[in-house]
Amino acid sequence: MTFVIAKIVDHHAGRVMLLADTKMTHRNDEKLTRHALVNPLQKVVIVNDNVAVGFAGDNPENAIRAVVDLRGNTVNDIKTGLLDYTRSKATVKDASTSFLLTTRGPAPQIVEISNGIVEDRTAVGTGWIGDADAHRAYTKTFLDLQHMPDLGGRFVGAMASVVTREEVASVGGHMVRATGCSETPMRFHGDPGFVMPWSMAASLTALAPGQVNMKFSLPKGHDPTRNSRIPVAGKWPTFSALAHFVPELNTAWLHTHEQPWQAPIRIEASSVSDLGDIAKSEYRQLLDTDRAATILEKNLGDRS
Repeated sequence: MTFVIAKIVDHHAGRVMLLADTKMTHRNDEKLTRHALVNPLQKVVIVNDNVAVGFAGDNPENAIRAVVDLRGNTVNDIKTGLLDYTRSKATVKDASTSFLLTTRGPAPQIVEISNGIVEDRTAVGTGWIGDADAHRAYTKTFLDLQHMPDLGGRFVGAMASVVTREEVASVGGHMVRATGCSETPMRFHGDPGFVMPWSMAASLTALAPGQVNMKFSLPKGHDPTRNSRIPVAGKWPTFSALAHFVPELNTAWLHTHEQPWQAPIRIEASSVSDLGDIAKSEYRQLLDTDRAATILEKNLGDRS
């Protein structure tokens, strides 16, 4: 299972956000399940400049491949293709397949496509697929953050809390965000994160619009070691590529634009710029390293 959620956070700007975790639950291999941080599953595909799609359910590799195969189609044809795919899986025993389709402004859309059924959630302004317990946890945190005036910040903060705390067994790993608006295309956003023990208390405060600060306190006697994580987004023409870079380990895990359903490629890199060079020369993936380096310096000091 998983948790994928979308929200129109600014109707005037046509801004929509699509968020997902990266944990893959292995029913017959708990070791792989526990290694979600170093074996992330890419559940969001940026189809083109206007459309991003998230996935929840069984057989993720085939489903994500089906999304990629719809590149080059119109929005309506993409919807039809996803609907046909879920219909083909609806009769499979103990299998579930759901997609969450989002389009950016000027007329943003959110559409749930699940087991052969389409539900347009645009008028509601939000939609989700995946684990109901995760949605309940998200909703509680989102309501607790009503003091935050920025809707985008509340949205991201509530989702980050669900993913990082891992209180819902099927949800965890890293948080991934794709966002776009009338003026900017759909792209992954570099929300920094941390890898550390989760026997912690967390507090959330708003920064700028669409940004939230999460602070943790560690109980006495617990291991304080933590590693940071910086998402390094792809740029044109490999705009759906995404790498998770952990600078303390000099290691990144890269999903490619062309085959995001494949297991992530482990890359040893001494810096964000080194990661970009390797991704380009060895895997033909162009990454927005300038933006990632800025985020890294702002949050963790200069390690670019």
